[in-house]
Amino acid sequence: MTPAPRSPARITRPLAAPVTDSLAAYAGRFADLFPRADQSRRFLAYLRGLLAEGGRKNVESIALSVRADEPGTDNLTQALNHFVARSPWDANRVIARYRELVRPAAGRGGVLVVHDGVIPKKGRHSVGAQRQFARDLGRKVNCQVA
Repeated sequence: MTPAPRSPARITRPLAAPVTDSLAAYAGRFADLFPRADQSRRFLAYLRGLLAEGGRKNVESIALSVRADEPGTDNLTQALNHFVARSPWDANRVIARYRELVRPAAGRGGVLVVHDGVIPKKGRHSVGAQRQFARDLGRKVNCQVA
């Protein structure tokens, strides 16, 4: 028996050029934390995919959304999966650098709020679900807000 064909991953919309340029400059601040240049490129590709609009945020979907910007990569899904799961880089150093970069923006004792997340729900059994205004949808819906 042959396995059922997988449904195609929902492709996300790529980021606009000004955002991509700004993100590249931001990712450049982390370049010295990666032992190899290809790791730094995969870091930027992964960030672009995570921030792209819509779609799922798994490695396959991210690879599909950034493939056009990654010339010369035959299997970007495999390359990104290797970067995330096996590539030798220190996540603690990346997090520490991120905190260094965010701290001045937040100010002393400050908190940054990026955006609320709306999770539409059906039924009445989800904790915290209620009819409320969802800014992303522009109307009241039964949802959870995170």
